[in-house]
Amino acid sequence: MRRLSLLVLPLLAACATPQQSCIASATRDIRVLDGLIARAEVDLARGYTVEERVLRTHRYVPCAVQPAVAKGAKRTLQFCWEDHDIVRSEPRAIDIPAETRKLAAMREKRAALASAAVAQVAACKESYPETAG
Repeated sequence: MRRLSLLVLPLLAACATPQQSCIASATRDIRVLDGLIARAEVDLARGYTVEERVLRTHRYVPCAVQPAVAKGAKRTLQFCWEDHDIVRSEPRAIDIPAETRKLAAMREKRAALASAAVAQVAACKESYPETAG
């Protein structure tokens, strides 16, 4: 499902109007900070963070069927090694005072970016006015 959404996202972005693209570009850093702030808040409330590790393993899987060579012979199944990723979530300790300071700094930065983005969004609306179709 995640791979499908990654394939569809560029198609949806292509459907955006120039004004929407401009506004999205002007507010991209705010959206990134919003995600980081939300993550930091959850980690602080929980008291630890959860990191995902990807472990690459290999599996021996059926990959081909060999045709029967002689009349009356049976087809044989061939096996191949295939890469397989396993995602593991692991809890990690955090330095709560440092995370609190980092969260405060991110909130300050977000406020500064938001005030700057107001002017950029207004410029986008002026440069690319939406017309009613």
